[in-house]
Amino acid sequence: PANTYNVKSLVAGKVLTSTIEEGDIVEEGTVLYTVDASDATTKAEQASITLQQAQRSYDKTVDRQYVRAEVAGVVATLKVAKGDEVTSGQEVAVIRDSSKMVLQLEFPAADAATFSVGQSAEVTLDGTFEMLTGTVTAVTGTDALSTGNLLTRTVTIAVQNAGGLTTAQAATASINGVSSIGSATFGYQAERTLTAQAAGTVTSIHVQEGQTVAENDILIELSGDDLTESIQSASETLRSAEISLQNLQDTMANYTVTSPISGTIIEKDAKVGDAVKSGDTLCVIY
Repeated sequence: PANTYNVKSLVAGKVLTSTIEEGDIVEEGTVLYTVDASDATTKAEQASITLQQAQRSYDKTVDRQYVRAEVAGVVATLKVAKGDEVTSGQEVAVIRDSSKMVLQLEFPAADAATFSVGQSAEVTLDGTFEMLTGTVTAVTGTDALSTGNLLTRTVTIAVQNAGGLTTAQAATASINGVSSIGSATFGYQAERTLTAQAAGTVTSIHVQEGQTVAENDILIELSGDDLTESIQSASETLRSAEISLQNLQDTMANYTVTSPISGTIIEKDAKVGDAVKSGDTLCVIY
């Protein structure tokens, strides 16, 4: 013969299909056999999960060098300066969202049970008696016993802040003509104290006190030997997981056996149902 080829299996498994018989003429690339790849598929799925976990771990490790805004708002306080050394968990900044201020007031339980989220409320500021419009954002679902054995429910009211409301300001409110039991001070719609996720040196500060930031904006950058080592280790783990998955995906192609040349099948050594090992001859082509 001008050319001959012993077609061998590169994997172990059970022969599922065979499309040839001795004497058949085949073209290069024709599928000759398929071998059961269920074990390899399971391993590839496991490798894919491992890669996803490694990617998340890497992303999380890289992100430890940044301090991000957990909520949108204004930088109320910066507690570090460029060049400062910080420890993991150290407080570095405070973010406040004061665009709306929140009141939590007690109302008679029977009346509060009829209130609904989105309902309008009339808010009266203590001292100035200025009237503001608020919106009910929450009503507790259970009754509580207040002073004087009165059943109450806590109602949360949000008020748009034009800039004059602070946490020192107290107020009362009425809803559907029902007045709150006493007054309460305003709270911020959101407030977060940000901490460093790792020890290191403050290499960059991207904001100033009073600056408005969006959620997830980077405020502060850190650097340090431990951070660098952690990122390098996470990067190597990620690359190893990528290689493992790629190798398994490449191996998957070996479970479909194709003809390496055009020619005639002069010997068929494996049939459907046979268990083959890596290196076993499946057929011979001239």
